[in-house]
Amino acid sequence: MRTSVVIRAGMLTTLLLVGGCRTASKGVSGVVEAPRYNVSTERGGRITDVLVHEGEEVAADQVLLRLDCTGPLLAVDEANAALATANAQLALVMAGPREAELEAAGAAVDAARQQERLARSGATAEQIAQIDAAIDAVEARISYAEHNVQRLTQLGGAGVSTQAELDAVRVELDAARAERAGLVARRSEAAGGARREERAILASRTEGARARLRGLEEGARSEEVAIAAGAVERAQVAVRVAEDAVDNCDLRAPRAGVVSIIDFEVGEVVGPGTPVFAIETPDAAEIRTYAPQAWLADLSVGSVLEVRVDGFPDRPFAAQVIRIHDTAEFTPGNVQTPEDRMLLVYRMDLRVRDEAPMPLRSGMSVSVRIPEDTSGAP
Repeated sequence: MRTSVVIRAGMLTTLLLVGGCRTASKGVSGVVEAPRYNVSTERGGRITDVLVHEGEEVAADQVLLRLDCTGPLLAVDEANAALATANAQLALVMAGPREAELEAAGAAVDAARQQERLARSGATAEQIAQIDAAIDAVEARISYAEHNVQRLTQLGGAGVSTQAELDAVRVELDAARAERAGLVARRSEAAGGARREERAILASRTEGARARLRGLEEGARSEEVAIAAGAVERAQVAVRVAEDAVDNCDLRAPRAGVVSIIDFEVGEVVGPGTPVFAIETPDAAEIRTYAPQAWLADLSVGSVLEVRVDGFPDRPFAAQVIRIHDTAEFTPGNVQTPEDRMLLVYRMDLRVRDEAPMPLRSGMSVSVRIPEDTSGAP
């Protein structure tokens, strides 16, 4: 709606000027349009500070607002701790085994070899003698229990002993016989060495102990070093990502300009990608004006026109035509007379070539004079 009103006002001014100025010098009215861009947040959060005001000029990379950064700062601490751990692990892998680790691994190999040797050679004579003594003791218990069973059986027949006493002695006899069977089997194994399955298990343990010792003596493999180095690189990337998140707590101006709109206040929560500021760039301002079709013969892209700003009528500056639109902005229903043709106007866009006497702001009205010579030559 605003644009339509401006267009109509511009065309009306143009028509009035055209109607009242038939001299060689032609003048029209124009409107300043400064490019505007939105500044959006990279991450979401609660606004803790708004550091600029509407209408304030800001420089490129100037901080406009700050978001609550508690979470990102904690993430940086965690990422740095993980990086320190990864660096320590890489240093440990690169340093190789310590002397104590080598000694422990060598002792484990010796112990495994001793166990395997004993399993293959069987028990010593002293160990076998101990087993025989245990068997003799159990044999004596068995003989005593058998004698008691016989005696209690006889007494039971005479009604002197009870069945419970007889059952208890029989249980003791069965236990002694089972213990004797176990000792006999143990003696047989001790005399002939461990079974094949047991010897195989012990041999596997010995080989495992040797492999660990060899690995310690050779140091870390290239694959292990590569894995540790990769962990360090991943931790470094995590640190950079966390630090970038902290940097995004500050919303900065991507370029210089004037703050025209601020949509949020301190305490409000914004989401990622939310536009918060609108900034205009007066230095890149353009002027929109309209020229009747009768003047187009004297104008082209590159023509230099004279512009004056209200308040500085005696200080003109130059602006260059950068665009002439192809379509007329106003077309009567039936163009038949010269007066009707004078109603056809075409939009022109100008860019300031010389320094203006005052900063041009969006919406300003200016006067554009079209001289006889529009080449811009001095």
